[in-house]
Amino acid sequence: MYPNLPYDGYTWFLPRHMGKATPQSVETLLEAGFLFPNDNEKANQYMIANSIFSKNIRDDSGKSDGWRDYQQVLSALGLMYSGQITNQNNVLTPVGIAYLEKSLSFMEMITLQFLRYQYPNGHNVISNESKKKGYTSLTQLQVMSNVAVRPGVLIWIVMYHLHMKGVEASLTTDELEHFVMRCETNIDALKCVADIISYRKDKASAKLVNDKNKRRNAQEWLRFAMFTPLFENVATGKIRLSAYSLSNINEVLQICTGLSDRSTFWVPAYSDEKQNRWSWYSFYGTFDVSVSLIPAQKELYSDERDVTDRRSNAIKGVSLHNYTFDEAENTTLNTGRKIISAYDYSKSQKGNRLHDNMVDLIAHTCISKGANVFFDPNTVDLFVTHRDNEYLIEVKSITPKNFISRLRYALGQVLQYDYLLESQQPNRRLVLAFAASIPHDSWSVSFVNNHLNLDLLTIENDRLNTYSNLSNTKALFEIA
Repeated sequence: MYPNLPYDGYTWFLPRHMGKATPQSVETLLEAGFLFPNDNEKANQYMIANSIFSKNIRDDSGKSDGWRDYQQVLSALGLMYSGQITNQNNVLTPVGIAYLEKSLSFMEMITLQFLRYQYPNGHNVISNESKKKGYTSLTQLQVMSNVAVRPGVLIWIVMYHLHMKGVEASLTTDELEHFVMRCETNIDALKCVADIISYRKDKASAKLVNDKNKRRNAQEWLRFAMFTPLFENVATGKIRLSAYSLSNINEVLQICTGLSDRSTFWVPAYSDEKQNRWSWYSFYGTFDVSVSLIPAQKELYSDERDVTDRRSNAIKGVSLHNYTFDEAENTTLNTGRKIISAYDYSKSQKGNRLHDNMVDLIAHTCISKGANVFFDPNTVDLFVTHRDNEYLIEVKSITPKNFISRLRYALGQVLQYDYLLESQQPNRRLVLAFAASIPHDSWSVSFVNNHLNLDLLTIENDRLNTYSNLSNTKALFEIA
């Protein structure tokens, strides 16, 4: 049978509660974590009060503790950091905040994370196989075994090739368990398709032997797939490409092809397991603008012109020096400060959480370098003076869907604010800041840095990443 397993016991583990990932349950879980970041008991009571899950009385304590079990759904989807690495604090990721703010629909969020989910990762780290072989974690075992697979992408691509060969574009639990789930990389797709076609022609001679653990994981992946619009149910334990997939086949293929490239995979980079886990949730829980959202049905989405932005009524003919800037609180930045840990949970629950989060991180980073930081919510996001330089900074929270429109909007704003300032300083830098990950080879980096001669701030592993041609800018915004 193709291919040989990379190691004994190899499987695609998913948490048992992934089947609970409905729009209502995910939103309620996120609300519970957001409202009670440091109190899991209150988060648990919030879940019970909203009747999303059962009380889940535990045998060991005799108390209800559904939060402890069901919050794993958020961690597995990259919407919240695992409590094991945050000392049980409930820390939402940028993708989790964006979904809570309704910047993403459930369809977009669940499909994005379904396709981006990979092995190895920093969520599934414990296994008997890794311990038996002397590895510190399942992550390490899979890296050393050359595992680099995105199951959601592979499932779709296998069905795509079945469709292109004129056979039924479907998968059963048996086919997923015994063929697709043996693949260690997405490159294995075509040979996997050939084996599935052969198996369908002569099932009697296959003599498949089911493994209880692997079969459960296969069933979980089928359920996970059914939350997306890419697949539809045929019968119990069998799914196929949906009409949505077939009508958008070229666009979805382009997304899946990009996500099959090994250069897009998360790779652990630290000797410390906890650091690697932080790195995983930072990677999986942050938008990467190079990964497109699935094609939208136009009627589902409103105009992207930011008509509700807090500064939609543009100021005209007024110099910014007439506005009052309040100096930001002068506090010291922790070297390890992260964008999410910097977030002030007392901020308004009406939106702009991710935007405010990014503003906080930039402000504290600059203050830690001895800069003076000013802001005014009616004009520019941040005005920073450091030594002989000025920085006019416009911050935007973005998704892959609205990146270009937000880029244009931010550019127009920062240029206007620069013009309205009474004095035109030769050492003033205009800075665009986006609360997302932007790859270094993105056209937007060259566009901002080289074509416009502006600076660009993004997020990389929950830390500020600076794209600039000037050493002074990098020295101000980057933390060693």
